[in-house]
Amino acid sequence: MAPRKAPTPPLPEQLLGHALFLSLIVLSVMHWDLRTLQVDSAYQIYKWIVSPEVNVEAHRYSAILPQLLVKAMVAIGAATRAVLIAASVAHALVPYGVFLI
Repeated sequence: MAPRKAPTPPLPEQLLGHALFLSLIVLSVMHWDLRTLQVDSAYQIYKWIVSPEVNVEAHRYSAILPQLLVKAMVAIGAATRAVLIAASVAHALVPYGVFLI
């Protein structure tokens, strides 16, 4: 049996990427009101909340993942503020998930 190799430490670029995405998540929590209460975003999130089905507009299929988080928050009866914060954070979590892949 071949000896196991020691895991390689993360590259500085990887650490920088994690730091940047975590800072984006923190900023999306801090500024959720600015991100979710503007006209276009507010209307989109409103449709996510009141519509029972998944809503895809202009072939933006990547918007399904943040939408599912918002619908899950609504389904468990979360407060409106928590739903809006989740909508703000979800838009940072999707690209972070792609980065992790």
